[in-house]
Amino acid sequence: MLIDRKGRGRLFLFWAALSLTAFLLMIDPAGCAELVKGGLQTVVKRALPAVFPYLVLSSLLFESGFPQLFKGRVARLFGRLFHLPDCCVSGIVIGLFAGFPLGASYAAGLYAEGRCTKEEAERLSALSGFPAPPFLLGAFGQGVMGSALAGLLLYAVQTAAVFLYGILLGRSARKREKSRKREGAPPFLKKEEGKADLFERKCTVPALFPMVGVCIGRSALQMVRIGGYILFFFLISGLILDIFSPIFSLFPLLEGPVAGFFEISSGVAHINARGAQGMLAGGLVLCFSGLSVHMQVAGFLVPAGLSVKEHLLAHLRLCPVIALLSAALCALFDLF
Repeated sequence: MLIDRKGRGRLFLFWAALSLTAFLLMIDPAGCAELVKGGLQTVVKRALPAVFPYLVLSSLLFESGFPQLFKGRVARLFGRLFHLPDCCVSGIVIGLFAGFPLGASYAAGLYAEGRCTKEEAERLSALSGFPAPPFLLGAFGQGVMGSALAGLLLYAVQTAAVFLYGILLGRSARKREKSRKREGAPPFLKKEEGKADLFERKCTVPALFPMVGVCIGRSALQMVRIGGYILFFFLISGLILDIFSPIFSLFPLLEGPVAGFFEISSGVAHINARGAQGMLAGGLVLCFSGLSVHMQVAGFLVPAGLSVKEHLLAHLRLCPVIALLSAALCALFDLF
């Protein structure tokens, strides 16, 4: 297999990071064991209660034909705004209230059923992959800022930013489609032959008891995988914090965002400021969401043949905007 120069550079950086991690594991195995224990507590106390019920719910909604309910005026309005088919509106709703990685899971399911194109599924995953209200209000608002209203403010700013970003993406997609039509390019097919009938049968006569069992089992396996991501990146973030602890003692505001770059729960736990500074750090940690979350999202998108590019671009573009706007509102009105 031939690898270009750019690919070789990335591969060597990856190997260097792995070698450094292995070296740290060998020189301080007891400390690494304590970090893994902390990661397990994060999985059991935070991730499992916050994610698993929504995983089951998302799977049940999709398997029972929930997207077919969104065919009225609301779906058409959202469709015009975001330039997405009606069935994607349910994915946006799930993303707003359940957050990652369920939006990506839902988008991959719609694409696999032939209900939307590849480009539409990738845009849907970009708009539905941000933190859910329970995490924002509980872990950040109440846990870090001492008030659930702080999480509510961040959620309101995040939702507004995602909506505006979705409208801009929709306008860009509409322009591309018009350009393809002028050039005579064939349109994308939104349904694969035979898949629409299967979907309609699931909507009309769902086998409820087998469906529930399958969805719970599938969600449990997904939760195990998500827990593995959290454990590994919780360990990595802990090692990074230990190595650069002298720097963080001088610049404590950096501790949360640096830990959050790898794992969102660890990042939130290390935010040690309130007021505008706390909102800024929280916005950066929560809206970027960490490599752990992006790997989880990739675990749903890539096997379905979808790209993670739109998801990553959405977080990189919106993260500083949401963080700065939230901090500015907090300072302007002297909140928290």
